[in-house]
Amino acid sequence: MPVGCDGSAHGTENPGLDRDSNRLIGDDDELLSPPSDTCTKDGNTVLCCHIQSKALRVVLRVVIGIVVVPLLVVVALALTIMLCFYRFPLNMVDSDVANPHTPVWALLPIVWEDDTNTVSTPSLPLSLSPSLPLSLSIPLNFTLSFSRCACVTELVQDFLDCDYPVGTVLIDSPWATAYNDFTPAETYTDETGTVVEGPYPDWNAFIAHLRKTLGVHVMLWMTTMVNSYSKKVPDTDSSAWAAESDAYTCGGDFHWWLGEGRSVDYSSSAAMEWWQGMQEDLVLRGDSSIDGWKLDGTGVLFCNNLRHA
Repeated sequence: MPVGCDGSAHGTENPGLDRDSNRLIGDDDELLSPPSDTCTKDGNTVLCCHIQSKALRVVLRVVIGIVVVPLLVVVALALTIMLCFYRFPLNMVDSDVANPHTPVWALLPIVWEDDTNTVSTPSLPLSLSPSLPLSLSIPLNFTLSFSRCACVTELVQDFLDCDYPVGTVLIDSPWATAYNDFTPAETYTDETGTVVEGPYPDWNAFIAHLRKTLGVHVMLWMTTMVNSYSKKVPDTDSSAWAAESDAYTCGGDFHWWLGEGRSVDYSSSAAMEWWQGMQEDLVLRGDSSIDGWKLDGTGVLFCNNLRHA
């Protein structure tokens, strides 16, 4: 006989149980389907309380909504943070090459110096309005002169005075005696053969002032090119420099926006030792060391030149 949750009798009188079909048999020998809210245990049919089962489902849903779902969100957020900022679990993989990490200063605003805002022209005053976007409110109220050291310093100082968070100053070309010879243009030889003061007369003191006094990092412009002819530099003929580095370049000469030359062979270990050796001189200068490079897009031109060769 079916028994309710409270122990009382329930159902039709004296029904039998067809154990093979798990259905009740009435007096008229008709097979009767058991109630949908009954279950069988040890041969006894027990009437499950519908209210209790419904309450249990509600409790489970509440527990899932309050505990399980937020827990999954927290775990997903934690995994995202570990992957984005700590590269976990990717940093667990053994590698001979250390995984690079982008420093915080590289994500801060960059002040960009180039030969447009530091050439020898009269001062160009421009009021700096906080309501204007940064790209439209570049402070040009500094004294311009041939010495680009003073111009760059004042450019950075003006941004700092206006409470702009400056992480880096990018010194664009031309800052070297020849493009990509990595020798700061402290002096140069004019048309008469006289050695005169260049645009960066005291390079070490200049870089140290930017880094230590103004508290900004310094990046320098570079490309993959070794020129035989150059624009925007006192000595446009750099054929001797190109001949000297011929063993470390590849491909034919091609024209780019600052002259004509060949690309450094990045597939050659000897070329890389020569190329990086020149760069290290600027990176390993103590207080006057630079912090990085802006690699301009001559690599695309080199690929196009090979494709159409």
